[in-house]
Amino acid sequence: MNTSSACTSICALITSLGVLLPARPALANDFQIIVRYGESEPASEFRNAQPTDAVTTFVRDSTAAAFRWGDPEPAQFRLTFATGGLVVDQGIRVDGTFREVFSLGRLIRVNGLTKGDEATAVDLQIAVTLSQPAGLDEPLLVTLPLVITHTKESREVCIAPDGSVCDTVEEILAGQVGTVDFALESQIIFPTEFPTIEFTAGGARYRLKVIGFGSIDPGGEVSTISSLVDDPVQTAELLAVVESSCPDPADAIFVREQITSYASCTHGSIGNRIARYGQFGFRDVLEADSGDRLELACVDTSTVGPSASFNLFFTRAGSSERLRVGTCPFDGGCNTGEFFHPGDLDNNGKPDCFYVTKWTWTSPSMTVSCRSWASRLVIRSLGISWICLAWAALPTWHLVQAP
Repeated sequence: MNTSSACTSICALITSLGVLLPARPALANDFQIIVRYGESEPASEFRNAQPTDAVTTFVRDSTAAAFRWGDPEPAQFRLTFATGGLVVDQGIRVDGTFREVFSLGRLIRVNGLTKGDEATAVDLQIAVTLSQPAGLDEPLLVTLPLVITHTKESREVCIAPDGSVCDTVEEILAGQVGTVDFALESQIIFPTEFPTIEFTAGGARYRLKVIGFGSIDPGGEVSTISSLVDDPVQTAELLAVVESSCPDPADAIFVREQITSYASCTHGSIGNRIARYGQFGFRDVLEADSGDRLELACVDTSTVGPSASFNLFFTRAGSSERLRVGTCPFDGGCNTGEFFHPGDLDNNGKPDCFYVTKWTWTSPSMTVSCRSWASRLVIRSLGISWICLAWAALPTWHLVQAP
């Protein structure tokens, strides 16, 4: 069943059917993130306070990280980052559902009363790993630069001879009245952009997308804020979502590619065929960043005598089962392969994922009627559906198969 990528002088009636389902490389309701705390490295912590000569204190334990700043120490301002969940060896485990927003932890700000040496910036580092899906080699690091400003008020106090605020009876007796600027309130200003980190686990590509600081109401509505300010004690959740590295189809632009420039399929050429997969060039298998694969193969279909047929296969990430997108049922038929993807956002020469693949085959015979068969494999998150419609002076038939 020899093929070419284009069919000329053949009447073509191409029917495309498909049910679009949300895309997902793994089943919903099952990821487990561990926010790392304690002595293991790397761990979630505050670090890199500025200026370097500010009076600061860093604390890290098995369930939280804290940062204090300003002079005197007993009245320092405080930031704490803590995560709610199950305590495990490396830190705190958070269970969640793909594509649903969850909290990586809570940032708590407590005002102090200091007279100098305040910090003006600090980095919050969150270290996370996965226990499910398994297979994440290295912890993921999220670093958020926080800007700190203070509301100050001048007050008259006793100034000791060395210029410090009087602390003892002797200093009071020897001191004199002076003015000192006290920091009364702090404002923690969040970054305007938050990171997205791509990673591989269980043979599939995912992204951890940090949304920002804010809250989730009982109805699931997410609201974010730009800073912590005003109240003596104020908190905000650090919100994130784990999703496929494939963008939500509702928000994506579909890029269409054709599978072309492949040689004929004969009984003497069984196996994968090198073809041009659009902008991604020539290869025998096209693997997306999501881990899903497309491959064109010449398959032995011998029954009475030697025979072979082109087949386009899709393989889900982490699976060894090849699902057939389409085949060529005609001797000398004409075939066209296509696939749709959201682009190559990281410019690594691979599509980020596959949305839809399509295989069209056409009979060269025109003696009775124009014949055209088409099939489409639609890949989205509720599974995989193979839908086939054939018109060739035969009753219309549908085959729908979903795992």
